[in-house]
Amino acid sequence: MHRWKRNPQTTNKRRFGIIRNKVMTKYYLTKIIYNGLTYFFIWYSNDEDGFLLFNQRLLVFSSVEEANIFADKEHIIFEKGITVFYLSKITELIDNVEISQNCQSLIDTWHLFSDLSKSLNEEFVGDYNDEEIVDIYNKLFYGSNLKLLKNEEYHPSFNVDEKNKCLEIFQSGLSILNKYLNYDFRK
Repeated sequence: MHRWKRNPQTTNKRRFGIIRNKVMTKYYLTKIIYNGLTYFFIWYSNDEDGFLLFNQRLLVFSSVEEANIFADKEHIIFEKGITVFYLSKITELIDNVEISQNCQSLIDTWHLFSDLSKSLNEEFVGDYNDEEIVDIYNKLFYGSNLKLLKNEEYHPSFNVDEKNKCLEIFQSGLSILNKYLNYDFRK
C-alpha cells in the first residue's frame, strides 16, 4: 500500500495559532481598553472566528507596533482599521441598552466574548442555548439597526430581569478575559 506524503507547503498549517488554509483568512487588529489598560489582540475570521493563541494562551500585545512586528514575521496582513472595545463601560451600556448605538456596541462585544471563549475552550454564558439568552441576543442584534436588514428602526425594551441577565452574560465574558490577562504573557 502506498502512502502519500503531505507537501508541507500546501498542507493546512497552524503556527502560533495562525490559520493557514485554502479559505481566505482575514486578520483584524483589535484594541481592548479595560481597567485603565490597553491591550491588542489579533482576531481572525474564516470558516471559524477566533483569536490567535500561543502555547494555548491568548496572544496579547502592548502596542500597535509590537503587533505589527509579530504580523510581519508571520506574514499576516491586517484588514484596514483597528477595532476598539471599551470594556470598562459595559455596565453603562447595559443601563441604557435601549439606545441603538449601545445595542451595536453590546452585540459586537458579545461576539468578541463568544469568539474569545471558543478560542480558549472556555464556557461563555452568552453561548448557552437558553430561550431568555437567545431573546436578549435577538433584541440586541435587531436593536443595533444594521443597514443590511433594511427594516424600519427597532428600539427594544428590556425589563429588569433581562438587564440583569445581560450583566451576567457580559460578566461571564469579562471573567474569561480576566483569567487570560492575569498571567505574565511575556514569559
